[in-house]
Amino acid sequence: MYKLDYMQKDNYAAWEERQYTRETFAQLSTYERLRHFVLLGHLAASAHNTQPWRFSIDEEKNVIHCSIDRSYILPASDKDGRQTVISLGCAIGNMSIGALHFGYEPQVTIFENNQDIVKPLEAGDTQKIVPIADINFIYNASTKEEEVYYTSIFVRKVIRTEYDLDQRLPESYIESLEHMCQNTKVKLHSITDTIRRISIAEFQGQADNFVINSKKFSRELGEWLVPNDTDGYLGMPGSGFGLDQEQSTRLHEALLGMRPLEAEDGLRFSTGGKRGFEKSPYIGFITGENDDIQNWIDTGICFQKIFVDLTAKGYALAVHAGVVEVALINKMFAVTLGTTRKILMLFRAGKIKKEEDMHRPHSPRLPLSHIIIDK
Repeated sequence: MYKLDYMQKDNYAAWEERQYTRETFAQLSTYERLRHFVLLGHLAASAHNTQPWRFSIDEEKNVIHCSIDRSYILPASDKDGRQTVISLGCAIGNMSIGALHFGYEPQVTIFENNQDIVKPLEAGDTQKIVPIADINFIYNASTKEEEVYYTSIFVRKVIRTEYDLDQRLPESYIESLEHMCQNTKVKLHSITDTIRRISIAEFQGQADNFVINSKKFSRELGEWLVPNDTDGYLGMPGSGFGLDQEQSTRLHEALLGMRPLEAEDGLRFSTGGKRGFEKSPYIGFITGENDDIQNWIDTGICFQKIFVDLTAKGYALAVHAGVVEVALINKMFAVTLGTTRKILMLFRAGKIKKEEDMHRPHSPRLPLSHIIIDK
């Protein structure tokens, strides 16, 4: 079903870039080291695979300047820029993991908290690139993150499929995941019981129904849910949703209004997330003290560390943004879970049930030359 020479295409080349040992990394120039950290950030998760991050390298100060490109903020599903900034946080999380592995202490400084300038780009806007944070890499020989986390950055991918309910995450491991958000303004909440899992599945079903029945949301989704054989560098190939080439092309065109939506395609999309939650042994959601840039960056950093750790332990993960971004459902969801904090991220994890699903491809990536910019 997923047999495709996708790794032969240029739009997947980033996943095949060289991995370094600590010894070979030490032989690189300062610029080459920072470029590799940028690569690691570029392999992070992003909403709809928009890859909205942009980086500039300051080799004299050993700093990477982190920005977002507002033209990649989605006006329907991300009207506040929340998911875009969380995506940048994910990239910072990956770079931090890599830095620790190679003996550097990453010091992250967030200097922008004006939410008005991280909204979607509109006609007449003059500020397309918005600087958000800096990462200063301080060498510390005693800092050595395990190699498995570094190599897992190149393996990590979202796999939206059924997980094995009988293979539950150990309680001790869940506690270690929750510990990853300590010393930040965000908190990971874990759900493993059947009653709340089924309740969340219902909320996800409502969110997906809203998206597919809203012309504004469905058109935007159609632009970013692309056929499996895409030559593009952005977007989500249908294979990530378990679709073959014909199904992915058909759904892409239907969501864009180019053809009628087949009943089976609409049903598959509107119930897929719901069924996924019903079949997941672990559900995690991240909440923030506030709904602001600091909390969004912290969410991305924390989530990406969790994602890489789950990958290293052999678990798969799927992100579901609909519940977070559909305002009414988000509020209802928060009341059901008994929290007054802002829900910023929702995901599920577990061991993949079907062997074939483990071989789904990564999502494509822009060339590094596109995301490394002059300051």
